[in-house]
Amino acid sequence: MIDFRINEQIIRWVRENCKNNKIIEEFIIDLIYEEAEHSIKGNWREIYKKKIKKYLKEQSESDEN
Repeated sequence: MIDFRINEQIIRWVRENCKNNKIIEEFIIDLIYEEAEHSIKGNWREIYKKKIKKYLKEQSESDEN
């Protein structure tokens, strides 16, 4: 297993600049960790499409409430 570390300043910047939109904040942080954990050799297009669908669904459910 690869030892990776995400610069905490990057995570802090994301949190500060998402304008209290937790879904967007979690989406961006999720992508950062996904890329840090896995090799770029994978099929990023499919991974991103799945994540976008997941977070769009969460956003629409949040908007309904």
